[in-house]
Amino acid sequence: MRCGGPCPDRATPPTGRLSYLCADRFGTYDLSHTPRQSPSHLALSTTNVDHTPATGQQFYRQRKNLFFIFGVNTVREFLLPPVGVALPSFERVPHGWSVAHGPSCRRHRLVGSARMAVLLALLAALLWGLGGFLGGQASRRAALIPVLAVELLAGTTVIIPLAFLTAHRFAWVDLLIGGAAGFFGLLGVTFFYLGLRGPMATVAPVAGVVSAALPLLWGVGFGERLSAWQVSGVILGLLSIMLISNTGRALHRISLTPLVNGVLAGAGFGAGYIVLDATDPLTAPWPIVGARLLPALAVCAIAFAAHQPPSAVGPARSWSVGAGLSTVLASVAFLAALNRGLLSISSVLSCLHPAITVLLARLFLRERMSLGQATGLLVAAAAISMITAG
Repeated sequence: MRCGGPCPDRATPPTGRLSYLCADRFGTYDLSHTPRQSPSHLALSTTNVDHTPATGQQFYRQRKNLFFIFGVNTVREFLLPPVGVALPSFERVPHGWSVAHGPSCRRHRLVGSARMAVLLALLAALLWGLGGFLGGQASRRAALIPVLAVELLAGTTVIIPLAFLTAHRFAWVDLLIGGAAGFFGLLGVTFFYLGLRGPMATVAPVAGVVSAALPLLWGVGFGERLSAWQVSGVILGLLSIMLISNTGRALHRISLTPLVNGVLAGAGFGAGYIVLDATDPLTAPWPIVGARLLPALAVCAIAFAAHQPPSAVGPARSWSVGAGLSTVLASVAFLAALNRGLLSISSVLSCLHPAITVLLARLFLRERMSLGQATGLLVAAAAISMITAG
């Protein structure tokens, strides 16, 4: 594919790709002295590989030439330069992002700033905390089943048009995966409310820690690497979740049933995060549609069977609708964080939402904050700073 001199003009030149291939562009390289490099040092770091030469020392000339040869259409196979250095594959996306994955091929991810993923996870925590506050107010004014039905229906009516407007493609597989994640979340809610029949100080901290620790262990077990700062921040984040979720009541006797319900609730929430992480970023937010629509149909069927239709929500309607809008937008933000960052980091940061609920209860309801909860807020702030700095 090398020419002896400058590329001659042609009557019908190629589409711009092959005219790029001339000797002064390609250059030469010695196969015997090319060092073997880890794929982690070759990660894409621009938002559009179609642009003219991207800055960054990890973009080598031979690599840019290979990208140029193959063009900007979907490239699913690995490009292997000399000495077997594995390059991340990529695909062109209409909105200008690139999708990359490592040699494990476990999941495609949008190439973006890690700090953006952190901000999206924190936005999810903020919206989930607001949804928890509004949902708690709704549950004080009406029965639980109508409140859940209205909350899920309100979120579904918003996420469906949003998916039509923003998603780049539709896949039934990702819709069903989202539905499975929604059912795991519904199981988590069920066990959580069952556990609330006992001491809340047992259920809430256990559910919060398990829901963050399960995806953390899953992500690290499947190759996600955290820096020392991030590991320290994650540990502090788990500690803060336990402190914030604890109501401060002294427990003279811990029974086994609330503890089991807390573990099962956290496992349901954490499994939902893990399942959602398996979706394709190009189909977002269609997985959230599945996570809302299928559980909404199931809850509505239960509500009508129990003679508690959504219309029975009564004075809690506005609170339920607000909770539904907040939680569905939180799910969208969390999925965006998963598509740009690590499951382990995103799950821990998003699970800090009890801090927002506690602060809102303090500001608007004048509820007292225990010493442990106040300490947990400070620990959460330190955890966020360490994870962001890492």
